[in-house]
Amino acid sequence: MRAEFYGCVFSDRYQAVGRVVHMDFVQEHLRTKKNVNFGNSQERPNNIELEVLADTIYVKGDIKMHGIKKLMLYSRKVTSAADSRLDLSAPTLTQTFVSLIAGTDGDDGEQGVPGPIVEIFADVSNGYLNILTNGGNGNKGQDGQDGKPGVDREGKRADKTEQDCTSKATKDADGRINGCTENIPGSRGQAGGNGEDGGDAGKAGNGANAGHQTLNVRRVTGKVDLKTCRGSGAQAATNGKGGKGKTINSTNKNIAKYFRPYVSIIPLWAAYMLPTCIRMLDL
Repeated sequence: MRAEFYGCVFSDRYQAVGRVVHMDFVQEHLRTKKNVNFGNSQERPNNIELEVLADTIYVKGDIKMHGIKKLMLYSRKVTSAADSRLDLSAPTLTQTFVSLIAGTDGDDGEQGVPGPIVEIFADVSNGYLNILTNGGNGNKGQDGQDGKPGVDREGKRADKTEQDCTSKATKDADGRINGCTENIPGSRGQAGGNGEDGGDAGKAGNGANAGHQTLNVRRVTGKVDLKTCRGSGAQAATNGKGGKGKTINSTNKNIAKYFRPYVSIIPLWAAYMLPTCIRMLDL
């Protein structure tokens, strides 16, 4: 006699009834016929509640039913094959982050999914019954976005001119005027704008609480291993870096003038035209 399945679409509650029920068959039926996702990573946990009523319940192989919210087994005998396991640990939620603009805070990571509740009512447990109901791990938050870089200054300081050089003229010991003999550097450009603050990292998701298992069995022939642990918190995300400030651009135009001393040069012929008495001769 095969198990009969009853399900309520709106509440995701299912019931398997039969004389002999194999848990691997239950998992396959829900996965293929009811499109229940039992994967280790889920966008949202399936959160189904499953009730199994049978004379004998078999657990054979590594049966993974992640995302289940509650499992209740009612049976005269629960038989587990060697190296078998019923893994009901909560899944890790998948999370997709949208792209952020500069300086925006990252989104928080999803919290872990709590482990399921398992209740077993049986007269006999035979073989090695191994059940896991660990809580889900938290998700890493989104990294903060780097800040916007500083902007260039639009204004420009005036270039140095020849007038700036001639204003540096000096006189020597004899009172003669010497031209500018030094390099006049251009004006330093204006500092660019400051970069904006980077965004804060999103908070890491916390690990979820462990599941809860209750085993009500009159007699155990074999071994029972019930394991349930809290999920792990995610690693911290990274804060965005502050935007880079604009560096000061190159200096404006330099003036390098090396004037010779201002010396009045008298032409040689003029030396003979010094003011003297000139005698005019009549020919």
